[in-house]
Amino acid sequence: MGMQRKKFLKKLDEEKEAHPEKVLILKMLLLLLTILAAKALLKPHFPALLIFFSTCYFLCRLAKGLSSDIGLMSFLTQNFTFIFTPYEEGKDKYRKPPAGTYALILFTVLVFYIFSDDDARKFIVTNLLFLPHSPNLFNVPMSLIAHIFIHSDSSHLWGNMIFLWAVGTVIERRIGCEAFLRCYFITGICASLASTLVYYLFNDEIVSACGASGAISGMMGLYLMRCYFKSMAVPIPLSGFLPIHMKIRMNSFALMGLFFAIDLSGGVGQVLGVKNSQTDYWAHIIGFTMGILLAKKMRLFDRAVEERHLELGVKSWNDGAWNEQAMERGLTTSHGIKHLNIALKMNQKNPETLLYLARLRSQLRATESGQNYYHKAIELLARNNPEEALEVFREYRTKYSDNLEIAPATRYRLAEVLYKQGNLDSAERMMEMIVRDALATVELKEKAMFRAAKMLEEMNLTRATKKMFLKFACAFPQSPRIHQLRTVDATV
Repeated sequence: MGMQRKKFLKKLDEEKEAHPEKVLILKMLLLLLTILAAKALLKPHFPALLIFFSTCYFLCRLAKGLSSDIGLMSFLTQNFTFIFTPYEEGKDKYRKPPAGTYALILFTVLVFYIFSDDDARKFIVTNLLFLPHSPNLFNVPMSLIAHIFIHSDSSHLWGNMIFLWAVGTVIERRIGCEAFLRCYFITGICASLASTLVYYLFNDEIVSACGASGAISGMMGLYLMRCYFKSMAVPIPLSGFLPIHMKIRMNSFALMGLFFAIDLSGGVGQVLGVKNSQTDYWAHIIGFTMGILLAKKMRLFDRAVEERHLELGVKSWNDGAWNEQAMERGLTTSHGIKHLNIALKMNQKNPETLLYLARLRSQLRATESGQNYYHKAIELLARNNPEEALEVFREYRTKYSDNLEIAPATRYRLAEVLYKQGNLDSAERMMEMIVRDALATVELKEKAMFRAAKMLEEMNLTRATKKMFLKFACAFPQSPRIHQLRTVDATV
């Protein structure tokens, strides 16, 4: 029995190593099922138990805060919020402004308050709900999109907009504005079409609905797939009249799954006739499902796996030094490399993954693999962010004495950054290296020699400028750049 148990545990550990994502998702599903089971079994006492465990959680956080050096304001901001919807905390590594989300929120709010008089509301009810009260060939197609921007009252509006802010900003930063808006309208339209059909088939009634909740549920489905490993701050109200909430942290996969389970329960109740509610649960259910399907088609789960393992790898390293917090969590060099290798397998052209692999591989001594990772990271960074590529190149030079054999085009970009930074001497020497590089194209050599001559001229090195000009004139006599050079000798 003992040998069999050891073999079983060894096999289990091997499976955990081979399939880390499946293990994580299984844990999150177990958490979700535990919450749902507790809610079902302890339904009469669930609110009281929620308050009890939230209070215990708060007291634990308070004890930890008092035993540490954090100040009162830091403790309050870490544990309390005025926001009443779950949201992701902390700085997002994707810093591009989510213009699409903010535009949707602004436009929806403007629609609500501008068209708030009685005549406008009457026109909206008649023509722009889906389905319209007076359907025709004009208002039915228009209402498919228009109803997403219409809300019944201010609580309906702001509840949806804060939820859109919470999930939309995170998703848009990861998939881009165009893809985000496309998914938003696809899920919103599909949710309304399908929910209308469900109510007609099962309840024999035609529903006229409004609101962005179907589209927002679609974004929640995208969020579940793209950010399944993230933690969210979940606000717990402290009282019925104070607008302040205590924050608890919860895995986003379990939280989104909980919302979906609540909607599914409500939708089934409406179909069976045991639940009477004005909430369009089926729009939520179908929007959420469409979001998952779109995320699968866009391969967002693969990008999520990459991001998760990149974050875990980066935790083992912080600006070239050990991260004490990562060490306390048991993240060693081998753990960091393992996670970064998984991230690299998902995307071999992520310069951040390559850079941290280079740092970890070079942590104890110079290695060939570390040098190769630095090389790949610099080559990729130089295409879109040459300033950062130059910083990584300088970092490389502090660890390796060997010259890095980077592509001539990359070297040219780095030289231009050096020039912008005022380091003309290094920039000019790098341009001359390109001229001598056998792999450089004729066109690139011409550009590099011309730039070298101009830099020498700016440094007032008259003889060197004249010599470089003569070299340029001999090497490229037909070049139009000859006439752009200001000669330093009237005889030339």
